[in-house]
Amino acid sequence: MTPPFDPLTFTMHSTLVWVRFWQTQQELWLRSVCAMTAAMPHQSAAELAAEAEKLRAPSARKPSARPARKAQAAAAREAVTA
Repeated sequence: MTPPFDPLTFTMHSTLVWVRFWQTQQELWLRSVCAMTAAMPHQSAAELAAEAEKLRAPSARKPSARPARKAQAAAAREAVTA
């Protein structure tokens, strides 16, 4: 006597096959990307950091230091009176 057909088990097994296939494809893609990245020539770590800094989004950069408002106002008053 054969067991009754279980659609849930059949679906789970076929889904698992495709999920494993997808995971394998992702792992292979990441390995190839890492290999290409490791093979990229850079003169130094400073050059690599400068290139990475250029690629960063402008909003992700640290804000530049600005003088305090009081110092700006004092400099403007001195410029007017001088």
